[in-house]
Amino acid sequence: MLNPTLMKTIALAAFWGGGLALSMQSAQALSSSTAQQPTSAAPSAATSTTAINKQEEAPTEEFNLDEITPVSDQEIAQFANALMQIQTIQQSYDSQIASVVETVGLSPQRFYQILTLVRSPQEAEAENIPEVAEAEAESFQQALIQIGAIQQETQTQMQQVIQAEGLDLERFQEIIIVINNDEAIESRVRQMLEESDEQS
Repeated sequence: MLNPTLMKTIALAAFWGGGLALSMQSAQALSSSTAQQPTSAAPSAATSTTAINKQEEAPTEEFNLDEITPVSDQEIAQFANALMQIQTIQQSYDSQIASVVETVGLSPQRFYQILTLVRSPQEAEAENIPEVAEAEAESFQQALIQIGAIQQETQTQMQQVIQAEGLDLERFQEIIIVINNDEAIESRVRQMLEESDEQS
């Protein structure tokens, strides 16, 4: 199996490859009412990027594995090369998001709590998250605006990397499905990634 970091990279690539941008409903809902229902402290290990990515799900496009064209050796190499570059983009994305949250004066944990309050009131209630102060609401909205721009840029960069390797976005997503269902191909991709790490 691919290690968790690379699986996260694949998931993020599929997420942005689908053309999904951060919904601004959070900011709109928060600005309309800063008095939120109390709801449980978020796990201390939670980060702002994890919170953002788990709140939106990429649009699901149905793929029948039997109908997917077999993945060629060239496509496996193209996919692995794209994934290595996407991993670098992901690291930059994580760093930028963390910086934005810190700049507006929120901790990653509190950002996660506010996002949960706005997007999933039932989960927030179960977690007993404190109400949002007016100043926190303003900081949160400022962060979302900046994060939206970062996400758009990240999406563009990932799409460019995928296309530069000679794959279109639909084919890239098909290869992800194949990897998740074919241990032999998954092993070959993993080996390419490991060899690249050793050389770098």
